[in-house]
Amino acid sequence: MACFLRTDYPVVDQEITLTIVIGDAQLGSSLVSLDGAKIATGDIDNLGIGKGTSVKGKTLLIKSVVSDVNDKTNHMSVTYKLKGGVKDDSYGLEATVAEEGDSINFRAEIKFV
Repeated sequence: MACFLRTDYPVVDQEITLTIVIGDAQLGSSLVSLDGAKIATGDIDNLGIGKGTSVKGKTLLIKSVVSDVNDKTNHMSVTYKLKGGVKDDSYGLEATVAEEGDSINFRAEIKFV
């Protein structure tokens, strides 16, 4: 099972940062790349992506794998928080697994415009 997000993020001449929040007390890890070049893995907190003018026209690709480790719920969520653009914004994805211990791939494709 996989969840997808495709969106644009308007930038200005400021540093763009990314934070990824794995919700619902679940366990997750992410891989972040910019135009195909890997820039970070693991827990992503306030990751510098680059100045808006240098990333404009590029695409940020994010893959987050979340595993159901919370025995109280099979619900999972991932929130991608971007700062430094025209306005700070966040994008959320949600899903529910059928069985305890299952995993879901969350993917985001964010184009800087």
